Amino acid sequence: MLDTVNFWLPLDLSCDREKLRIIKDFDNIRHYINYRGESCYRVSHLNYNIKVSNSGIYFNGSLSKYFFGHNFYALTISQTIEALNRLEDEVHLSLDDAKIMRLDTSNNLIMSRRPEAYFQCLGGAKYYERYQEGGSLYYSTKQKQIVFYDKVKEATSKKVSIPSGLRNSNLLRYEVRLKKRIAKQLQMNTVHISDLRNVNFHNRLIKFRTNEYQKIKLRKIPLNVDEIHNPRDLFNQLLLFGIHCIGEDEFLTMIDNLKYICPNMPPEYRSRIKRKYLTICDNQRYNKESQLANELDIKMKESFLPISI
Repeated sequence: MLDTVNFWLPLDLSCDREKLRIIKDFDNIRHYINYRGESCYRVSHLNYNIKVSNSGIYFNGSLSKYFFGHNFYALTISQTIEALNRLEDEVHLSLDDAKIMRLDTSNNLIMSRRPEAYFQCLGGAKYYERYQEGGSLYYSTKQKQIVFYDKVKEATSKKVSIPSGLRNSNLLRYEVRLKKRIAKQLQMNTVHISDLRNVNFHNRLIKFRTNEYQKIKLRKIPLNVDEIHNPRDLFNQLLLFGIHCIGEDEFLTMIDNLKYICPNMPPEYRSRIKRKYLTICDNQRYNKESQLANELDIKMKESFLPISI
């Protein structure tokens, strides 16, 4: 579940000897002077970028990629602890008191269709800005972000090796990215690396991810792609989809109000519009809950099962 975990460990490292002691086992050590004029060191190691300055150490990267070499698989709690212990051995420090500055969680869901087909099932969400960009669906605020995208497509574009069992799969990625005020969002006083070793904290993350997903309005009647065979099918489904978004009562009220908005429209035209709508509604080819929406909702909820203590 854990992916990107950026964290800061404050230390008094004004002496270069102390800084080098921490990163002595790494080969690709780079020295630089920061904007304060301080002597600093930078190391890239197994997806983690490690920066050592006078005031402490900053770790930037994916814990999943650090452990597996990729982020296709979710870390279990035991694997999370193993990854943290390994990183501690490599920098010769305890990391438990480090403050988490960014925390991304994710799940990969194997679907029956291409991931982009499910985007139409996901409507708006309160307090979030919804938009599509670069083949991904985003829900964003200043402090957090939800992203849905095709994980195999993304890995292929970046020339990342894909596990053999997943290469030809329709892999929908769901990420929740906590970028600011992580503790406040999780209703905690502080969030440290030590929390990642705790089952209760992981269940708190699962509950948070569940709540954020439930804020998204699931469109139960999006376009039924299995029943589009000609232009008429498409236009009829677009009509139903639009009415579903507006609300049936609002739509029928809108038709009734045409006698005031368009006084020259003959009454039989309004009746004809209503009959046309009811005829389309009676056609079960069009008016049935989307299998895509149901599949997505079931698999998302399965991914939110709490971890047993």
